[in-house]
Amino acid sequence: MPADRRTLLALPLAALPLAARAGGDEIAAISAMLNGMAEAWNKGDFRGYMAGFANPDIAYISRGKRQPGWDATLQHYLKYYGGDPAKRGHLIFSQFDIQMLSPEAAQLIARFDLKWDDGRTDGGLFSGVVRKRDGRWVITLNHVQAETPDPRDSNADAEKAAITQVIRDMEAAWNRGDFNGYMAGFANPDVIFVSRGQFQKDWQGTLDHYIRDYGTSADTRGVLTFSNIKIELLAPDAAQLISNYQLNRPGNPQTGINTRLMRKRNGRWVIALNHVSSIEQVCPPR
Repeated sequence: MPADRRTLLALPLAALPLAARAGGDEIAAISAMLNGMAEAWNKGDFRGYMAGFANPDIAYISRGKRQPGWDATLQHYLKYYGGDPAKRGHLIFSQFDIQMLSPEAAQLIARFDLKWDDGRTDGGLFSGVVRKRDGRWVITLNHVQAETPDPRDSNADAEKAAITQVIRDMEAAWNRGDFNGYMAGFANPDVIFVSRGQFQKDWQGTLDHYIRDYGTSADTRGVLTFSNIKIELLAPDAAQLISNYQLNRPGNPQTGINTRLMRKRNGRWVIALNHVSSIEQVCPPR
């Protein structure tokens, strides 16, 4: 904190000029606004958190570019951090450095720290401009500089690679006749299979079906290939996957598209919902 402001806060209130006292009150109001935002975040009240930003004309800058506006940011928070308290972590604002520029404008520099129960952390500095509108302070310019990359950015490639590896392991297991290994890629016991316009058998019933109908020989099971795999991360523990599949075998080849909802459970990705659209009018590997 600058020396002149330290001295200012140390003086008895009665000894301060009116303008100085007003500045101190406004700094306290801005600090309270920031603490209220952190409190709202930690309660899962993202609209309350966003109330601290000018709507709709807040300007966000991070990662070297201007980010989407007020409503898009709210929807982003609801999508990636909403619902499960473990996803949003615990937010703390600290080290406030607030300098009044006018009775209705201030410069702000502060620190943010976001901590999750699994030990992950994200933190850094943010700076910007705070304006007083209709009697309340809101952030109109917010420039964030994180000490570490956004965990969703840094982990995205690794998570997509892990999901792809699950599919490749399933493919390899099928082609060597290891149907238990193939089924390890599906959530057990609550995977949902949909094909031919109806719900199919559960995990164990599907495994029994594969062993019975595909397990008698290499020609019966054929060679399975998944291709054109497209993955979109929906949340830290959820992803959408779309791919082509082809089962080459004598007399009855099969081909089509799989649409899958992947969930991360106990540190590994599994298929929770599997919807097959087959070109052939036969039951494909699900």
